[in-house]
Amino acid sequence: MSDDWVNSGAAETGSGARRFDVVLPHAHRGESNLQQSVAPQPRAGDHMAKDERRPAVEAAVRPLYVEGYTRELSYRAGDTVEFCVSTSAPSFTLTVARIGAACEDVFERVEIAGAAHDVPENAASHGCAWPTAFSLTVPPEWRTGYYEAALSVEDDGGADWTHRGRRTACSVLGFVVRAAQPGATTRILLQLATNTYAAYNNWGGHCLYSAFGQQEHQGTRVSFERPMAGLFHKWEHCFVHWAESAAGGGYTMDYATNLDLEQRPEVRNILSLFLSQFSLYMKHDRLPRQARDKIQCKEGKVRNEDSVSRTQLLDHYSLVLSVGHDEYWSAGMRDSLEDFIARGGNCAFFAGNAVCWKVRPEDNGHALTSYKQMFVMDPVWNAAPDDEEEEADAEGVGAGGDSPDKTIIWLLSQ
Repeated sequence: MSDDWVNSGAAETGSGARRFDVVLPHAHRGESNLQQSVAPQPRAGDHMAKDERRPAVEAAVRPLYVEGYTRELSYRAGDTVEFCVSTSAPSFTLTVARIGAACEDVFERVEIAGAAHDVPENAASHGCAWPTAFSLTVPPEWRTGYYEAALSVEDDGGADWTHRGRRTACSVLGFVVRAAQPGATTRILLQLATNTYAAYNNWGGHCLYSAFGQQEHQGTRVSFERPMAGLFHKWEHCFVHWAESAAGGGYTMDYATNLDLEQRPEVRNILSLFLSQFSLYMKHDRLPRQARDKIQCKEGKVRNEDSVSRTQLLDHYSLVLSVGHDEYWSAGMRDSLEDFIARGGNCAFFAGNAVCWKVRPEDNGHALTSYKQMFVMDPVWNAAPDDEEEEADAEGVGAGGDSPDKTIIWLLSQ
């Protein structure tokens, strides 16, 4: 690990003890904070031959790091997982395991060609744009679940004449494998709080919290296209371990990410959409946003902005689970879940601080924008006329008013 905001993997010295900050801050960017040491001059009475003297200590120790991310967070059998990796080593090892009731190693590849890549100044908000270092097609035998990829490198030391102990460095990243046939073996869907992972990830200098940002800067946009260890082990793993290992063979669950609720909607048509919205209106005495936002008249034709019919993930399940700390939701996620509940679906939150802040997916789901308490600074909010501010709020900006948690939790209590 080199500095606080990049190269954040663990490192190991020749003694085998793990330690941090084994390389210089910003060393991978071509900078050095040490000056070239000068060889000591012979002293009077020193009869050691010149070629027997200890060489001058190197000006700097070569860094050792490896970090990466996947192009997407959600895949299914047949999809290609692209690993974008930056490392100071000439090659690295990739190991993939499914993390559930047990840790199941499913893939390993050694001596993958590695290269170091620059970290853009806006990496935290707009990603690293690193090239693909390795691609892997998800095989059909991989079960749905949370998968963790470990990247590791090693060398024989950080300098030519000193620091010759064996060094290793490693980092991890996660992704989800969805069911190839949603709902074929279970009616339970566990959606992981991947939006919250990104909101707290301060790799590159900032996140959506000033307390965790460089110089206490609170960002308003975070990218998924940067290294992110995630929070699965902190919030969801205990539940997953319990569920999959429960007496009687455990509970079978399908897995998804937060944005899968929004980006993978169910097979619908305009009539069914209208009926579901009318049902929601009658039940809760308010006109839901979907009917207002998604049904339009244009050139004499009624259309749905997302197309007349499409495949929706939730249609295959009867129970959706939220576990741990599922804090950041988009308007589209909320719409999908409310519609699912209105049609008789069930939802259980085993989580604190759930559905608290609104986010707006951008770059086709590769980034999230949320101004949180600073919502009046959001260009989308300011671009809307006064009578359309509620519409802008529905697009994922704002912190007050019809906030996501109030209606969802109220729905669950009915």
